[in-house]
Amino acid sequence: MIEVTPDLSAMKIRLPLHWRTRNALGSIFGGSLFGVTDGPHPLLLMVSLGEDVIVWDKQASIRFRRPAYCTLYTWCRVTAEDKDRIQSALEEHQEVTHDFVISLEDQAGEVYAIVERTLYIAHRRHYSQKKKAQSERKQEG
Repeated sequence: MIEVTPDLSAMKIRLPLHWRTRNALGSIFGGSLFGVTDGPHPLLLMVSLGEDVIVWDKQASIRFRRPAYCTLYTWCRVTAEDKDRIQSALEEHQEVTHDFVISLEDQAGEVYAIVERTLYIAHRRHYSQKKKAQSERKQEG
């Protein structure tokens, strides 16, 4: 991370080409491209929506566009529209999924990979009750 907005709604992430991120062919390892997008949105959502909410990664995919032989950047954002949509859905359903699309780009804006992440978001109480019910069903069966 290299920058966070004052309202904590977005953060800029930097993924350097480094011996720890480089694969055998000299480009950034796919796992590094994927991994750098793993935590920002859940963190931003938990800060934005408050302590009563739990956020988990549910699904993710990556589309490689070209090998990266340079440092890459991305902005991870939770817009006001995202937050409003999620809060409305949580009021109605107690749990919701929400998709984020993240482009990893060089300084010139050239896209190297696109990561799509689906997050599971729920009220903590609902999530705890759901987990407890699942555990009880496992014990019975």
